[in-house]
Amino acid sequence: AARPLAAKAAGGIVVRVLAVVESDLERKVIESSLRGWGLRAEGAADAEDAFRQIMGACAQNDPFRVIVVDRSLGGHARGKTLFNAIEMDQRANGTRIVWLEDGVGGPMDEGENMVVLSRPLDIGGLHRAMEKLLGIAAKGGHLPEGGPAAAPRVNRQGAVVLAIEPEMVSQMVLKAFLDKLGVGCKFAESKEEAERMLIGGGFH
Repeated sequence: AARPLAAKAAGGIVVRVLAVVESDLERKVIESSLRGWGLRAEGAADAEDAFRQIMGACAQNDPFRVIVVDRSLGGHARGKTLFNAIEMDQRANGTRIVWLEDGVGGPMDEGENMVVLSRPLDIGGLHRAMEKLLGIAAKGGHLPEGGPAAAPRVNRQGAVVLAIEPEMVSQMVLKAFLDKLGVGCKFAESKEEAERMLIGGGFH
């Protein structure tokens, strides 16, 4: 329920963001959210592709202002090269980093130009991270500190949500909550099943 971000770099250019995430589904969710907040979002599925995009953006003098990157990519052959490229990009262009952390490799310290988000990814948390790193506020006021944005007053009639939840009790609780909002709900027991259902369509 996060609101759009009024994010523009020098010269009035909308902020450019790169999401480096191996999972197609997670990457598409992140890209879609970023675009929905008014940012220029691009994606890369692996370190090789991300490295090319970062270097290309610098060559175009239109660098990424924020990079959302899966920390687990560091274990891949090209991961170290990618992380070195991100570090150089950060020093040269002031690029901010959002690390997606799944508990592998130990904790990371956050700094002025870095935020660490734990999985499962909370889109509201990503929005707050973008606010912090870009030093801006959401249109219409600040989001509540440490909590989600207020639900927008929109017509949800006919909306259908896909939830990945294998536990029956959790499904019942979530369905009851969504019923109160007037939102339909379908369940998948795994990421793979959810991807098949999304391809089939019917979710909005």
